[in-house]
Amino acid sequence: LKIEDITDYPSILGGRVKTLHPKIFGGILNRRDNKNDINEIKEYKIPNIDLVIVDLYPFEKTVESGKSEINVIEKIDIGGISLIRAAAKNFKDVICISSKDDYSEFLDILSENSGEFSENTRRKFAVKAFNISSHYDTAIFNYFNKETNTYKSSFQDGRALRYGENPHQKGTYFGDFNSLFDQIHGKELSYNNFLDIDSAVNLISEFKNDLPTFAILKHNNACGLSTRKSVLEAYKDALAGDPVSAFGGVLISNKTIDFSSSAGMAYFNLNDFQNSIEYLKNFNSDDEILKALAVGVIGDSFAELNQLDDALDAYRRAANSSSNKFSSPKFLLKAGNTATLLGKKSEALKHYNRIKNDYPKSSQSNLIDIQIGKNIL
Repeated sequence: LKIEDITDYPSILGGRVKTLHPKIFGGILNRRDNKNDINEIKEYKIPNIDLVIVDLYPFEKTVESGKSEINVIEKIDIGGISLIRAAAKNFKDVICISSKDDYSEFLDILSENSGEFSENTRRKFAVKAFNISSHYDTAIFNYFNKETNTYKSSFQDGRALRYGENPHQKGTYFGDFNSLFDQIHGKELSYNNFLDIDSAVNLISEFKNDLPTFAILKHNNACGLSTRKSVLEAYKDALAGDPVSAFGGVLISNKTIDFSSSAGMAYFNLNDFQNSIEYLKNFNSDDEILKALAVGVIGDSFAELNQLDDALDAYRRAANSSSNKFSSPKFLLKAGNTATLLGKKSEALKHYNRIKNDYPKSSQSNLIDIQIGKNIL
């Protein structure tokens, strides 16, 4: 059955005016339990329309395709959006299907209930219809809005979060998650995870042009932040800021983190020192300072395992392969302290004196007289 057969009026203006007619909208909007409405549709011979299925012109896709404004304007649906709003308004009497995504559900209910739709089901389809129509109008407004100080935004697909601000609450993320993040593994993110990520991004953006910087955040607050020669060193010093609060926190850096060092850092943070050693052994870089820092973390892992001879060897190698004024004194101090623990006092003094002579302005230099005194005693 064609529209013209109902309206007795042809489609005009190149199809711009077709369904906008009292016999169409009267058939949709009349209230089946209202005597005046019933009498009027009888008087004007308006048929009841109990089901409205509309697929709107693809306005957003036309905009995205880069077509001219003339083509975009022709994809602004008038009749379709009006039919949707009318049917959704009168949902107690009319079923409105406004998206292809709902066809399958509609057909299932139709077959299972012999064509009967409960009021709750009708209302649910109406809510979807108003969502479609409001999103459509927002897209049109945003296309034309170039000068006004009005902001409108609409997202069709929300991402369900693991939970809201509290475990018993719901949370939904609206936006293109996949364009921002690559979730490699783990549980679905929660509302608080997103808050932490947002805080972390805002914080690290202040260091985007700086040396390697690493931050650790927990509950929107930074519990450690450090700028160093390498990401690995920055991570270790950021962790030292508050290693207790750092557990379960968000880690972020302004530089790319390679696999070996990131795995080594992760295992070190988890107190899995053996795996930390294994991964950092494979760390490779053209930067001698970065390589020295990785060896230094290996030394720390051996020290945590109480394998002091191996730790001392790693600290020696780290100190000797790095001329960095920040890291070398640190490794020399660790080498001296480890040598002291092993009873190698002469070697310890050698490392301490090197700090004093080569790096007199370092923070470690202030501790040397105390350490040398202990060894002499």
